[in-house]
Amino acid sequence: MQLEGTTAAVVSGGAFWYNEDMEKKHILYHGTTKAAKASILKNGIQLDVNNGNQDFGPGFYLTPNKGLAKARRKINPAILAYTIDTTGLRIKFYHGMTDAWKEEIFEQRVYGNDVSTNFDCVIGPMADGAVRQFASAVRRGKVSKEQFFDEIYNPNWNSRIQFVIKSREAANRLIRELGEEQ
Repeated sequence: MQLEGTTAAVVSGGAFWYNEDMEKKHILYHGTTKAAKASILKNGIQLDVNNGNQDFGPGFYLTPNKGLAKARRKINPAILAYTIDTTGLRIKFYHGMTDAWKEEIFEQRVYGNDVSTNFDCVIGPMADGAVRQFASAVRRGKVSKEQFFDEIYNPNWNSRIQFVIKSREAANRLIRELGEEQ
């Protein structure tokens, strides 16, 4: 069943994830700490990391917004930069903060149910920053599901896109862009 507001596709054609006008490859950025960057470079990307503060469950989180990646870490920040060949990957793409997006955020943040395990990548907007508190309030019975949806929705955040690597196959396709890193 396809939820309204999502695209589930196996990508063919263009070898890289492109910007909307298909003119250039997107650089995807991973904001982290210097220590974590060193660990990633030494040990590889870990896909099973889940600190309960991720919209689409365990995975390797990137964004096409370098400023947003920088803002993710305040102490000892570091940036890794990548492109990815998405040909043949199973990608779930949320076209904005749709009802399907809200449902996935709710399932992941409130119950820890990763509903995107059948995908190699998930692309979609970030939930509002207060989502952790609202998820906790839902679990305590203080906030309804509808109130949770109202609180995580911020139409100004549709441009805050996250690109999540969910499978080893997708992680293996990441190509570092050394000139873009910090």
